[in-house]
Amino acid sequence: MKYRELGARIDAMVPRPGRPLGWYDARWRKRPTTTEASYLIVRLGWRRFTIYHTDGRGQASQGMDDACVPLLFRSEGAVCDYVWAQLNERRPQPSASSDPTRTSAEYLAEKRRRLEARFAAREAGEPAGEE
Repeated sequence: MKYRELGARIDAMVPRPGRPLGWYDARWRKRPTTTEASYLIVRLGWRRFTIYHTDGRGQASQGMDDACVPLLFRSEGAVCDYVWAQLNERRPQPSASSDPTRTSAEYLAEKRRRLEARFAAREAGEPAGEE
């Protein structure tokens, strides 16, 4: 897969994806310019590519593997396949804090009632404890 095909797949997968992908040819400049692309594919030279990730604040850092070694690829196809695999990787399930039942009006009202009861008990000098 090449860069243009990867871009077309991302556009088909996510409507209005923002800027998930960028391209930079380092043969002409020493360092990637800051970009808001999530994955910045950088061509380092003949048959050498790497990935830069942006932090959303204008800074880019080179992608690293689990052993903190910079990611290097031998072809445009290999780096595009890596980005595609990263975009399609399964994400962890949402935590309990994002559970809709824990943000419902009834749940929040009950939580507030318990908190107010604890404060009232504390002011009255009663031992702290749950109801």
